[in-house]
Amino acid sequence: MRSDCMQRRVISAKRLFKRCSLYLLALLLAGNDGKAERCFISALDECVEQTGVVSAWAITFTRRAIIEHAIQMIQPVPRKAIAFH
Repeated sequence: MRSDCMQRRVISAKRLFKRCSLYLLALLLAGNDGKAERCFISALDECVEQTGVVSAWAITFTRRAIIEHAIQMIQPVPRKAIAFH
């Protein structure tokens, strides 16, 4: 009985750590809390929408989605090209 409770706590702690580490990744890539939160939530939404994601690969897929969303978020928008004649 006691080992089951301890095992559940360890699993919960690992899940929390993974979520925190994913948010920290978003924060490091995005540069501030607001952008990191948008990046993190949009990446999680993308992962939830994907029906083909196997639970064993969910963290890896989420990490990749966070990186992709952060790149899109901070990528500068090119100014209108100046035509040289």
